[in-house]
Amino acid sequence: LRWKWTIAGVAALASAIVIPLIWMFVVPMYRSRALIHVGPGNKRLVYRDEDNTPSPFYRTFLNTQVQIIQSPAVLERVLDDPDVRQTPWYREQAHTLGGSPLTPLERLMRELTVRPGGDDELIEVAMDTRQSLDCKVIANTVAREFEKLSRERSQIQDAELLNVLNDIRKTYQKEIESINIARHNVAQRLGTLATEELRSTLKTQLSAMEIEAARLEREKRMTEWRLDMFAGTQASPENGAAGPPKPDRRYAADAEWRKLNIDLENARTELQNGQQQFGEAHPRIRQLLNSVDRAERVLHEREAQLEEQWEVALPGITGSEPSASNQNALERHKREQETELMLRYNEIKAQREQVETASEVALRLGEFDEQLREVREAYEDVRARLKVRETESKAPVQIQVAGLGVVPSRPDRDRRILLTLLTVLGSLALGVVAGYIRSMLDPRVREADDVQYAVRAPFLGQLPRLPQCADLMADASPPLLEAMRMVRTVLLERISGAERSVVLVTSATAQTGKSSIALLLARSLALVGKRVLLVEADLHRPSLSRRLQIEPKRGLAALLTGDASDTDVIVQTRVPRLDVLLAGERTPVFDPELLANGVFSACLRRWKERFDVVVLDSPPVLPVADARILARQSDGTIMVLRSAHDRKPDVTRAYADLGAAGGKLLGTILVNERFGSQYGYADEYYAYQSTAALAHS
Repeated sequence: LRWKWTIAGVAALASAIVIPLIWMFVVPMYRSRALIHVGPGNKRLVYRDEDNTPSPFYRTFLNTQVQIIQSPAVLERVLDDPDVRQTPWYREQAHTLGGSPLTPLERLMRELTVRPGGDDELIEVAMDTRQSLDCKVIANTVAREFEKLSRERSQIQDAELLNVLNDIRKTYQKEIESINIARHNVAQRLGTLATEELRSTLKTQLSAMEIEAARLEREKRMTEWRLDMFAGTQASPENGAAGPPKPDRRYAADAEWRKLNIDLENARTELQNGQQQFGEAHPRIRQLLNSVDRAERVLHEREAQLEEQWEVALPGITGSEPSASNQNALERHKREQETELMLRYNEIKAQREQVETASEVALRLGEFDEQLREVREAYEDVRARLKVRETESKAPVQIQVAGLGVVPSRPDRDRRILLTLLTVLGSLALGVVAGYIRSMLDPRVREADDVQYAVRAPFLGQLPRLPQCADLMADASPPLLEAMRMVRTVLLERISGAERSVVLVTSATAQTGKSSIALLLARSLALVGKRVLLVEADLHRPSLSRRLQIEPKRGLAALLTGDASDTDVIVQTRVPRLDVLLAGERTPVFDPELLANGVFSACLRRWKERFDVVVLDSPPVLPVADARILARQSDGTIMVLRSAHDRKPDVTRAYADLGAAGGKLLGTILVNERFGSQYGYADEYYAYQSTAALAHS
């Protein structure tokens, strides 16, 4: 809102330029409508009996007539009409956006609107022109010319088209027959057309054959194992040496038999040890004999079970001892199994070939089916087109003009009001953009956010516009005093750790009101019980004497040169606990380096012993070096900025110079002229407070 007049000016200027152009060049359009009736000769061929709605054939024919009306065949006849050539519309010149001129035919195709009705037999022909009479003439001419063209075309026979469609239909029939023959020849390889069922059956049979072959393979391995068992039992001990009989290998393959055999050996060993230790008559020997008998009985039972299992697996081969007859029977049985297994593998191979053949034939038949489907779809499409032509020939339509257009009394479409409203809104948006750009390009500090944007520095607060008065002690406004109280509260919080403080008040440039703020700050600190000394350290342009209405002969300049003491130059004010040291008159030979050579530092040490807070009113930072020198000797610095006066580059440079000089920044105070409006209630509040204080006294 700071740039509201910029926004208003840009919006007004844009509106003043664009709105007259809209009313000059945007012309309202008039519309006239003519109706064409497209009725079938035989309604029973067009309308359905159950719901009395038009058939798809008639709806397609009606849309076709719409396209014919918009075609050059009709529109060129319209443009050749003498009445149309005499209209102002025909003599107008129109151009595209690129600048190329439009022909009358292109203009007519663009401005003519043709559409069928809802569920009726009418076609609406509408024309939009700038002149009310022109739209009526052109719309009626289009309707009449279409009626004439339809009558001419109804007399022309479509025999050639029907012949072409019949030839195409015959070609598709021959192609379908050839595909069916090829499909039948391929299917003869399997003897059936149900290839999927045949392939599924063959796969099932193949799986059964593979399972049977696996079973035969297992039986063959069992026979080979039996032969290995017989061979092992017939082998004699190595080197002909006598020894304990080896267990039958037929039983050794069984884990349970091996466990029982080990239990029998252990029982016999315990029996031998017991006989040696206790003798034959000891009761322990009888228990051990019973254990040996029980182990032998269990082992023999397991051997009998294994013999039964062998008899089931290999019938006709019995006996636990190896014999030549049993071995010959096993070898013969093995050869039979190998022969049967070889035959089974040959059958599996042949079955797999049949499955592959069935898959190949099924794939080929699938390709034939896809070709047959495509050809049949094309064939059905041709049949449908022939049926449409036959239906149209049986139900000739009656095309005639149902109603002529009239001259419109008012525009059908006037966009000037809408464009005017859009222009006003667009102008306001353009003004807002211009104000935003101006605010972004404005180099001056105007709000507290600008201070934070320019420099990342602490912010103490902002004050309303300072009054142009001689004595701020008496004429300060209540809003200004209230804002200073807020600044004082924040400042005391920042310096709360120090018992004695020296606070420097400075600014980036001149004419910011820093001297007035230094005076108000010193007064506010004194009112809360602080002993305050306000030192006018600006020896270049002193102004506190005029504001305090004090005219001392000697001041800070005399104190630094040694011509006066603190008692001579420090003056008490009307505010309790507030003393002032003014700049005084400078001698012609005054040396400005006295602020930096240690004399002023010694003065500060003395003042800090007498006062709680020493407020230094220094020159601006940028014009002279005094503020940088004093900032290094102070406990903290307050930067005073004035809204719409200080520039962001100057503020940034001033902060950088203070930091380079070694000064500590306590915060920033912004003097904002618009800030005082936020305290509109303060005058009444302070007036009431003053009245209450007087009544109490």
